[in-house]
Amino acid sequence: MVLFSGGRGSGALTTQLVSNPRIDLVLAINGYDDGASTGEVRRFLGDALGPSDFRKNASRLARALRTAPEPLVELLDLRLRDDLVDGCMARRLAAVVGSGTGENPSLEGPARLSAALPEVARFLVQARLARFADELATGARTFRFDDTSLGNLVFSGSYLLVGRDFNRAVDDYCVLLGLPAGLVE
Repeated sequence: MVLFSGGRGSGALTTQLVSNPRIDLVLAINGYDDGASTGEVRRFLGDALGPSDFRKNASRLARALRTAPEPLVELLDLRLRDDLVDGCMARRLAAVVGSGTGENPSLEGPARLSAALPEVARFLVQARLARFADELATGARTFRFDDTSLGNLVFSGSYLLVGRDFNRAVDDYCVLLGLPAGLVE
């Protein structure tokens, strides 16, 4: 069964369908969202659809199917504080997630959640954040972090790691949450 979905509208239906072992579900998402955090990601990448609806659905599915540790889903759904706006933010965020520790009170949430993750999950999230940070460091484009979902930054890193192929980035992000490639399209 193919279910066309946005970010939130079909949540209850999605959860019911994916929980039924007799249904082979694929979520089809249009990806044309360009709201605040998603719009900033699209502007920064320049050639991508908006990741938020894909991210929200992947989180919902991971929770329903219990394919990922809850702290990982919470970390990816975490919205960054508005005071995280300096140019070194992406590097610091990647370091905090990779180590599970941090002294900056503004990064307390990401540090606490990443500390609760298995080491391999921390490494995978950190690698994607680091790729995003590398792109930001080129100086080709700026990025406004205020109220950005950490998962959107991780998705951006996935997108960059797979050679700017959006469908492969969706699969990469889903696999990070223990979901099979092709469940979210």
